[in-house]
Amino acid sequence: MTEAATPKRDGRHDRKARSAARIVQACRDFMQTGCFQPSMPAVARAAGCSHRNLFELFQTREKLLLEALRDEETRSAILAAVLKDSLPPQTEGDRTRLLQAIVLGRV
Repeated sequence: MTEAATPKRDGRHDRKARSAARIVQACRDFMQTGCFQPSMPAVARAAGCSHRNLFELFQTREKLLLEALRDEETRSAILAAVLKDSLPPQTEGDRTRLLQAIVLGRV
């Protein structure tokens, strides 16, 4: 009996995943320090990738911003900066809508 050979991973897939992670982290870094709507060129520079690569991975700025918002630390930093001493939204749905409005410029 022979063991099934494990399929080889394509190195491009791994590079793509690492690039995407660097891009999202760069975007989160901007957002956590008060720049809630960073430009795509600024994010690309901070992530050490090309503007083209960023758009190949995320297609739109909105998709990147929403992906960055999936991080709880980023969400908390934005709410703390915007709300300061105000009461936070009561429900998770309200909190999510407020964060998306801030980040996507729909306030």
